[in-house]
Amino acid sequence: EHISYSGLKDHRAITVQQMSVKGNVIKKLKKIKKKNIFIRDIRSTKHPLKVGDNWGNHFSIIIRNIEGYRKLSRNIEAINQFLNKYGFPNYYGLQRFGIYRPNSHLIGKYILQKKYKESIEEFLMRIYSIEEIKNIGGRKEISEIIERMNSFDEIPRKFEFEKKIIDYLAKNGEDFFGCLSSLSKNILNLVISAYQSYLFNKALSRRIQLGYPRFKPVKGDLIGILEDEMGHLTKIKYLYNGNLKKPLKKALKIDRAAIISPIIGYDS
Repeated sequence: EHISYSGLKDHRAITVQQMSVKGNVIKKLKKIKKKNIFIRDIRSTKHPLKVGDNWGNHFSIIIRNIEGYRKLSRNIEAINQFLNKYGFPNYYGLQRFGIYRPNSHLIGKYILQKKYKESIEEFLMRIYSIEEIKNIGGRKEISEIIERMNSFDEIPRKFEFEKKIIDYLAKNGEDFFGCLSSLSKNILNLVISAYQSYLFNKALSRRIQLGYPRFKPVKGDLIGILEDEMGHLTKIKYLYNGNLKKPLKKALKIDRAAIISPIIGYDS
């Protein structure tokens, strides 16, 4: 509750991000020495970071052991030209749902449907074929431990949240709602937002399947005015009625406006 950040990072990458820590702790932060963690540019601020504050991400991707470099370079250049000319559907990526266990949206879905037991079973025991072998073994152990409810220490250490869930159920019986409520707010927000993202992706795919133009508005579309080249939306939005006025047409042409779709939620 004292440490906040604007977004999650891939644990396999070398990443840099801003974080905020509540209190007068600058001296303590300067003394922290942890393997592979470097704290730089420490300063005071009036407001903490919150999820969503980041403008975006900048990636440097390294590809090794490349064969046919010249042909690959030509292909990449052709793809870049196509994307620059036509753009691409802005789907939420696999990282939002889970790389090895792509089920975050299912957990969120069950919570919203008030199927709390199913949500916990999905969280704990559902095994996916792309999981690491050692993780699959761990999930099988979890299933057996839940049946016995007496071997809590057998769960591998890295299953932190799984341990917390099993510990709660061992002490409180089948209070599945209370169990989920005991998890951190960040985890619950993560799985709910994953389900929102899943619905957004489904709606976008449906639009494409129906043959609507991807980047030209059709009647009933919502058009948002962008604040800058980073794609930040202003509060100005238009419901397209089939008549594209000249200023709006120009804004779309120079990428200062875009067709947008709401994320399904309480205020959409």
